[in-house]
Amino acid sequence: MENKVITGAALLYYSENIEGEPLTQDVPLTCFNAGAQFVIDSQKKRNNCNIPDGISYKAIERRNKRIMGNMYKKIADNVDKIITVSGFYVTAPGDESVGIKSASWEICNDFHFDTPEDLEEYRKEIKQLFEFHCGEIVSVITFEEYRAELDAEDEELYKAHPVRYLIKYNGSYKQANSTASYGSSVGDGIHFELPHWIHPDTDNYDDKVIKSTSDEYWQILKQEAGRLEREISNDEYSLANARRNLNLIRNDLNHAK
Repeated sequence: MENKVITGAALLYYSENIEGEPLTQDVPLTCFNAGAQFVIDSQKKRNNCNIPDGISYKAIERRNKRIMGNMYKKIADNVDKIITVSGFYVTAPGDESVGIKSASWEICNDFHFDTPEDLEEYRKEIKQLFEFHCGEIVSVITFEEYRAELDAEDEELYKAHPVRYLIKYNGSYKQANSTASYGSSVGDGIHFELPHWIHPDTDNYDDKVIKSTSDEYWQILKQEAGRLEREISNDEYSLANARRNLNLIRNDLNHAK
């Protein structure tokens, strides 16, 4: 999808189908999808051209094989250089002080770029399109960039708190960021800092403080991780089984006499 073709197609779709109507949060994404689909359809039509007289299908087949062979070779030679992006987050920050709420969109797909410059050009087109429809400055970040930001924040957090704590009471764990809530959730029970009234090395009534410097801490985390993985697997199986049975029932209902 070349240069500003998608933007142009999206703006055309907007002027012909939406302009003058109330704007909603879904309008920019709708226009973007319409513009992208226009380009895809145009490429398909261009590829389905008429076959000139005097050219045999075998000749066309040989030519196509040669073209495809060259294309695959080019891809193989450059596959390590291709940048793959699994999607984009588009965010308009808004201004809560004047009642403008923030808005965000996700563009989910696999995007492939030959160079970093191609990626930046595509990001620029998305930004221009959404800003045109929203009337606000937006930021565009890839899913991978967002994940990297979160990983960097986590890294800094764990460096700042090399010792974490579990506070156990009768088989339950004190939930982090809560003054009195206890539950079975181990993940929510990981404390980066202890409540000020609990000392890690003295008796705390019925509370037991388990530090990440102990084997017990890691044993609890590993056991809980295994349990949750099994639970998720069972839930996925149950969901798949429910969908299969629903399809069977719908098929029967559709053929009811």
